[in-house]
Amino acid sequence: KHYENVTKELEFSSSVYRDQQQALLLERQRKRRESTEKRAKLRVNHRQGEEKLRMMRIQEDEALVDERYAASQAVNNVRKENAEKKRRSYQFRSGDAKRIRDLHSKMEAERLENEHGSYQLKFAGDRDADAYRRKLEEERRK
Repeated sequence: KHYENVTKELEFSSSVYRDQQQALLLERQRKRRESTEKRAKLRVNHRQGEEKLRMMRIQEDEALVDERYAASQAVNNVRKENAEKKRRSYQFRSGDAKRIRDLHSKMEAERLENEHGSYQLKFAGDRDADAYRRKLEEERRK
């Protein structure tokens, strides 16, 4: 009888031990699964965070490139406007210079014409004076 009691107790102990070992095994597996799931979530979050940072850097780079392009365009536009103003200024000054040259040449022509007229008057006066002297000399000879 004692043998039976010991056998029963042994079987009971071994079944409790097996049940406990099984429970511990299941608990370890559950914790391992949870840990694996948590690490997988962390990796996903990390990848998403890295992707967000990469996209933010790309957007910042695009914004910087856009700003540089806009600044370059503005500088080019200002250069073109300045060149156009300079061209118009030269054109205006060229037109003014032409008008001034025309005016000078007209004034010079008028001056030469007046000078020519005064020489003609002088020569006409000289001829008249010569003719008058000849006339006087002829009258004295008579």
